[in-house]
Amino acid sequence: ESLCPETSLGLTTGLARDWADRNTPKTYAKHTDENLIETGLYSRQLSHFWKRFPRKQTLVLNMDTLLANHTDTMHRIADFFEIEYPSFWNEMPRSNSAGKGKVVMEDVLPKTCAKLKEHHTTDTDALYKLLDHGGGPPQEPPFPRFRESGCGER
Repeated sequence: ESLCPETSLGLTTGLARDWADRNTPKTYAKHTDENLIETGLYSRQLSHFWKRFPRKQTLVLNMDTLLANHTDTMHRIADFFEIEYPSFWNEMPRSNSAGKGKVVMEDVLPKTCAKLKEHHTTDTDALYKLLDHGGGPPQEPPFPRFRESGCGER
């Protein structure tokens, strides 16, 4: 199987229009917030993906590993895609900012942080089990545990 961007885009656009026709702006905002939370449930996403594509065709990396071992990780990616290591990969931005200025993250309220942690704990444990099981490509390093965010602390 392969993904076809045109089909995917058309389907997504059609579903979005259909959904928007049946929902108010208030429910749209709620739906959008729920989608943002759902995108962080990685074990669900990977399990769904691996039902359609072989595990060996998926290189799962951790952002902390990429930042800590940039050159090694980028060489792993190039090797995985069977391409030459491009020299422009030697530099990586150290912030999540696009365009002008630096993005400043606001503190997350303790109540929100606790709710997110509760919501993600089960999925995070499932993610570790999935990845500890193995079956990935040889270029995939061991997946480290996520760092505690400390969000909500002031």
